[in-house]
Amino acid sequence: MGTLSRHSMPATEFSDAQPLAQAERQRQAMTRHPQSQSEWRDWLVSEKPSLTKQLELWLRLAQSPNGQTGQWANCELREEGVVVLVRSGTNCVPSPCLVVATIQVKPEAQGKGLFKAFLARCWHLNPWPRLVIEDVANPNLRSFLLRVGAYVFCDFYPTTFEVPRSSLAQFSAEPLLSYSSYATRRESGA
Repeated sequence: MGTLSRHSMPATEFSDAQPLAQAERQRQAMTRHPQSQSEWRDWLVSEKPSLTKQLELWLRLAQSPNGQTGQWANCELREEGVVVLVRSGTNCVPSPCLVVATIQVKPEAQGKGLFKAFLARCWHLNPWPRLVIEDVANPNLRSFLLRVGAYVFCDFYPTTFEVPRSSLAQFSAEPLLSYSSYATRRESGA
């Protein structure tokens, strides 16, 4: 009776082979598009993508079959000190549109150009003809939107604004940077 060497064992018996294969499958799963909101959250944690990358991917998913009415009708984008809820539709607009439903920015990055850059990025990537900002309660944001030509388009929702594409000509915005770039600024970018 001979003894078995490690080389004569089937690959399935190697203790190192299975975790490596499993890790590779997980890595490959994360490089393809998330297929569910759960996978989206896992992708955010593992990859830490920028707001731009998240917005680009969500817009592709929202345009997929059933995307605007299914699980990709809305999505939460997150980066360090910023949380943005985006949707592919809103009341008073019968067709798909890009909606910024909520945006939360930590105080140290407010008033430094982050929202302006995000807004410009939204228009640059927007596949639909309209951009809507919902439920604007912040008076500074309201003033900014009015200054750049946004307007209340539905009397029933007086805190909801449409931002016309021509509004981009009203202000210059730098490319959307990482949250920490805005948080450490001294001067206002608004």
